[in-house]
Amino acid sequence: MTGRSEVYLVNVTGRDRPGLVATVNGVLAQFDVNVLDIGQAVIHDYIALGILAEIPEGYSASAVMKELLLSPRPGHPGEVLARSAGAV
Repeated sequence: MTGRSEVYLVNVTGRDRPGLVATVNGVLAQFDVNVLDIGQAVIHDYIALGILAEIPEGYSASAVMKELLLSPRPGHPGEVLARSAGAV
C-alpha cells in the first residue's frame, strides 16, 4: 500500500487481437485506476498501446502490474511495461 496516488505510463505491445484493450482496462478497473490518457497505434496487426494511469492511494503499482502480467485470460497482453510518471 502507498500513502498517495501514483501516476504510471503503462505500455502494451504485441500482436493485436479482439478484447486486448478491454482486458487491460478491466484489470485497471479492478484496482480503481483512473485512466488519465490513452493512445494506440496498430500497424500490420501489431499494437502499441499507452495508458497514463493514476493508481489511487491504497493500491500498489506492483500489484496492478502483477495482475496485468500474470492473470491468464483471453486477450491477455503479450508484453507490458510500466514506468513512474510521478506522484500526485
